[in-house]
Amino acid sequence: MVEHNISVGMSITYEKEILERDTLGDYGSEALDFLLSTPSMVAILLSASSKLLNPLVPKGSITVGSSVELYHEKPTLLGEKIRMTVTVTEVTGDRITLDFVASDKAGVVAKGKHVRFVVVGEE
Repeated sequence: MVEHNISVGMSITYEKEILERDTLGDYGSEALDFLLSTPSMVAILLSASSKLLNPLVPKGSITVGSSVELYHEKPTLLGEKIRMTVTVTEVTGDRITLDFVASDKAGVVAKGKHVRFVVVGEE
């Protein structure tokens, strides 16, 4: 097990403006090139989680994603901002479980769980 400083209750709120590269058009659905894609929602989650956790692990270690349970409930339009809050809900050794909620100006658009592991990287 890698020693780390991650504990239950830690959280981060991450904001991102939705750009053209974040839309469904970038995934072959040009008719929907004005909506945030689900793969981009996952990318926002991964960025937020990494920003929260990676500074809390020792030098030479990182956190890596293992699973994502995502309910992308409502669309977000190109140019709007997503605000995602990620919170540590369980720490079992190197396994970190996080809950997340993403909102735009209309309210909650996505939520779910994400599991990450602390691993030793290359130095």
